[in-house]
Amino acid sequence: MSCPWLSPSLYGSYTILVLLGAPGAGKTTAALHVVAYDLLRRGAVKDYREALEEAGRRLYLGATTEELIKYLLSRARGDGGGDWLIIDDAALGFLDVESAHAWAAIMDALKVARQSIAERGVILTTTARSFVAKRLVSTAKLIYVARRRVGYNTIEAPAGGCRVVEDEAAREFVVLKEIEWMVRSQDTLYPSEARLGIYSRVVGLIPIADRFAMPAPVEAAHMEARRRRVEAQLRRALTLLKERRRKGGKLNKKIGADGGHE
Repeated sequence: MSCPWLSPSLYGSYTILVLLGAPGAGKTTAALHVVAYDLLRRGAVKDYREALEEAGRRLYLGATTEELIKYLLSRARGDGGGDWLIIDDAALGFLDVESAHAWAAIMDALKVARQSIAERGVILTTTARSFVAKRLVSTAKLIYVARRRVGYNTIEAPAGGCRVVEDEAAREFVVLKEIEWMVRSQDTLYPSEARLGIYSRVVGLIPIADRFAMPAPVEAAHMEARRRRVEAQLRRALTLLKERRRKGGKLNKKIGADGGHE
């Protein structure tokens, strides 16, 4: 029977995972499965469906940077932030953050968030490669997420969990690949001669099936958060447009009062 498989390399004493992929690739679903797999492995839940629903409670779905900061502060000031935290790009939108300095400060907090914000780890989902390269690539595990048909199958292992077997019939999975960047260079006076190597390995296979899909209440909350983000962005665009027109009107009045300009 096909089941979700995730590599032990995704889990550590404290882990920051960045799930990178196109919209609709399955990043949020993959994040839920990473947490659910860990909950089940540690015996915190009785079955996988309960694990997925419980993982949904770790999903942060605020719409603004201010909401995120207040949420993180509330976790840090409490008795502990819990085991996992998932910060979803679909709700927040990393490219929409107003201040790069503020976001850098948030990243610094997440790097040392163990025993305060999250005990086991923090997972971020994003479509922005530039965001990952600038902020987290040196400290986080970068995981590329995509829907693919691959020649593998996942089967339940006798001792619990899942294992992977090769199969001639390609099956559709949400595939997680860990990406590693490595610079190889010989002794040289010219840095341009260094070679950049990109290495990847499969660290997760999640079958595309209804029983492994995002739980309905979590999906509804996810879509509501997306709607809130769209509304916030459109209101912001309208404010910027009105501000530009207001400044343009003042400029035209000044030009008229001066009798023209060269």
